[in-house]
Amino acid sequence: HVEQLTAAGRKCEMHYGDCAIAELEKLANKYHTQTGEYEVRVYLGMETQAQEKGRESATEEIKGLLKKHGFNVAEFDNKATSSRKIKLDLATGRVEKRDIGKATTEKDKVLSKPQGNEEFALEIFLHPGDLYFGRAPTIISTLLGSCVAATLWHPREKIGGMCHVILPESPQGKCEMRYGNCAIDEFAKQAAKFKTNAADYEVRIYGGSDMFPDMVKSEGMKIGDRNIEKVKELLKHYKFKIKGIDTGGTNSRKVKLDLSNGSVEIRKTSKPVEG
Repeated sequence: HVEQLTAAGRKCEMHYGDCAIAELEKLANKYHTQTGEYEVRVYLGMETQAQEKGRESATEEIKGLLKKHGFNVAEFDNKATSSRKIKLDLATGRVEKRDIGKATTEKDKVLSKPQGNEEFALEIFLHPGDLYFGRAPTIISTLLGSCVAATLWHPREKIGGMCHVILPESPQGKCEMRYGNCAIDEFAKQAAKFKTNAADYEVRIYGGSDMFPDMVKSEGMKIGDRNIEKVKELLKHYKFKIKGIDTGGTNSRKVKLDLSNGSVEIRKTSKPVEG
């Protein structure tokens, strides 16, 4: 979801087109795939009078960035007449486009409706090792087994996030969001970036189940317990206040956080999951 085409000397973040497309190439390499094998579709937002003159050059620049990184464009749609909701199903590759019929402005930043209405919310699903932090209206969800999720929500600013921790601590020199120490450190950085205090967030911890309760394990093999303790320790270190904990047991959990109101929905099942 790109807001500007180039970082132009600024810090490289994912709302710049050149940074986002470069990151997509890195992810393709991570999964041992070729960029030319992907079906790529590009959708531009609604055209406004102020954008008309630069729209053609923007179109060519986006195409150039994708080509530079080896991506082939299967569809390019720059004819939007209203705001749109774009939904991609990774199981089939099908893209659903739905016109909202309402223009968004720079002031709006994101499509929005009253709190509690999920229709226009950004929906984020975290795979094991993922982390997301952002603004409402956003709904973040994940599936947990022995892994641990921490949810953060700021009641006044309506910002927050979730992480999906696989292991408690990273090897030296390799900090990724799958590790508890790296994920909670990133949350502290995000809180500072948004000029908020860690102590003002509502924080909850979920997961850490024993997916194989009948198996005899050494202390080092109790990954769920180790994840829980490390995440607790780190949250306290960064002055986050833990408001709720639902951890342990032998059930898998589906966790869903709504950044519009801070509500967390938990569904438990006896069916094992990876993560």
